[in-house]
Amino acid sequence: MTGQKGLTMMLQVMYTLSEQGRKEALRRGLPATHKQVLGGEINAEALDIPGVYVDAEGHAILTSYPHSYILDSAEFVGRATLDERDTPLVDVGEALDVVRAAVAAESAKLAVREAEERAKVDTAVATALATGPESFVRTRYDSWETTGWVDGVDIGDDPRVEQLVAQAHEIVKIHRAEIEAQEERNAAAERAADAKKAQQLTDAVMQLGSSSQRERWAAGVMPRREAIDLITANARRPLTDAGLVVEDSDSYHVDGDSTSEARIKNLDDEKWSVVKSIFTALPSLDREKVDFWRQTGIDTDSGEKHVRILARLSWTVGLIDIDTDVIINEYRVSAEEADQD
Repeated sequence: MTGQKGLTMMLQVMYTLSEQGRKEALRRGLPATHKQVLGGEINAEALDIPGVYVDAEGHAILTSYPHSYILDSAEFVGRATLDERDTPLVDVGEALDVVRAAVAAESAKLAVREAEERAKVDTAVATALATGPESFVRTRYDSWETTGWVDGVDIGDDPRVEQLVAQAHEIVKIHRAEIEAQEERNAAAERAADAKKAQQLTDAVMQLGSSSQRERWAAGVMPRREAIDLITANARRPLTDAGLVVEDSDSYHVDGDSTSEARIKNLDDEKWSVVKSIFTALPSLDREKVDFWRQTGIDTDSGEKHVRILARLSWTVGLIDIDTDVIINEYRVSAEEADQD
């Protein structure tokens, strides 16, 4: 807003003094109240100073304000110079000079900050362009798509990256279509595997189940776990037919209220002969999937120790995983013997 050249008007300046400012006012023989009011003529050009406003009655006013107000940065700083001043103002002209200086300083700082932000944006844009669309998609696209930021800088819709972003969009569209297609293929494969597994369970129940189990399976009231147990028992049969003791894996087979287990690598002749019986019973067993463990249970009241050496086997029958522990050796020792074991 500009006025006619040479036109003047009255300006009311309202500001506040700190305690130090009130002391200084007393030293100068000026009013020392907290709230201070000055009045005087100004040129119309002064109306353009941030912080000077005209109220509803047409009065030009320059005043301080609570810092919680959200205003333009320059106006905020300009008005803030009138709040809790340590020195009193002599007249309206000094008040305007103080505000002009504060606004100019803040504007200079703002210009520096804006230049720094522009430089950051330029760097981010240059880096993004240098990476190319494929690398941009891998390293920066997600951040840009969700926030508009790249490398910690808000590049928004900078026209310099418009072509890069368009290319990235196409790449992402193709990638997402490929992912969706792969997910559908995976889902189809999973459905096919489920159907094959269901057929395997049906065949097992028909071949291995009792008449009651076959009837319950046909009626849909037999648990799948029961059908899997039929397959597991049948898979273990060569081991039991060989006189071996089998147990479910991932459980303790020793007595005692304090149990532990540890993998072992060495076997004596007696234990190795049992292991050879396992391999004879299951000739197709992958020996790389056989682990040997020592399980120990201790009765903390009596001190008696219960030990089992076992082989842990894993193989598959169709789509069913079979996990079995075969007991190789077992013994118990008294508390006295346990100290020496």
